[in-house]
Amino acid sequence: ATTAYIVMSCLPDGLANTQATVEPEHLLCPVSMCMYRDPVFTSAGNTYEREPLLQFWESSDIIKDPQANIPCSRMVITNWDKRREVERFL
Repeated sequence: ATTAYIVMSCLPDGLANTQATVEPEHLLCPVSMCMYRDPVFTSAGNTYEREPLLQFWESSDIIKDPQANIPCSRMVITNWDKRREVERFL
């Protein structure tokens, strides 16, 4: 079953849109809770929005996957499948 939340859509500058949108949970970054625009994989295999992930790493003592809580590489790979899912939803 797909869970959907009513969330405030995030704008590029990080501000919330004033119009609430129902966005499926699987299209939301677990760090920012905003819909993906530039989704990337970590070496642990989890997907995040690029900029919030990089900000998370800047604020951390070690480079680790936010969900798995294990060390990972700084290298990230664009998640094209997730990006296409978002485009289909929009």
